[in-house]
Amino acid sequence: YSNGKYLFLDWSTLRVFDPATQTSNTYYLPQGLDGRYKIVGNFIYGYSNNNIYKVDISDLNNITSTSLVSTNDPISIQGGFNVIDGTIYYQTYQSVTGVWRVYSLVEGENSVQIDVGNDFNNFIPSNHSFSKLSKSRLMVGVSSIIGEV
Repeated sequence: YSNGKYLFLDWSTLRVFDPATQTSNTYYLPQGLDGRYKIVGNFIYGYSNNNIYKVDISDLNNITSTSLVSTNDPISIQGGFNVIDGTIYYQTYQSVTGVWRVYSLVEGENSVQIDVGNDFNNFIPSNHSFSKLSKSRLMVGVSSIIGEV
């Protein structure tokens, strides 16, 4: 965490440990986040209930959240998720057709589809680019897939 404290998140329960004072406090998010989330400065980005949320933790006594992306059944947000250099990378799954899609999102803009048909576990930074990590391969790209490594 940017101020030297350690954050522990379990669904909607946020525990903040301050190593300087050896104290711990508990706070609550407006809604829970599934296991994939990313802390960037005073914000937690994550998803649950077919929404991607940006949670503002700059004032721990007044935690707020904003939905950045929302989907409806049969499309759900699941799988790989990350925030890299201000861009949110996420996946959707269409349960009727079984199709995975990968999107990038810069806040205030529309999501951009960058891959179809692949299920990725995570997205990781890689020298001014990003990589998509699946169980069997690492794909490197800049807004689209350039090649496999």
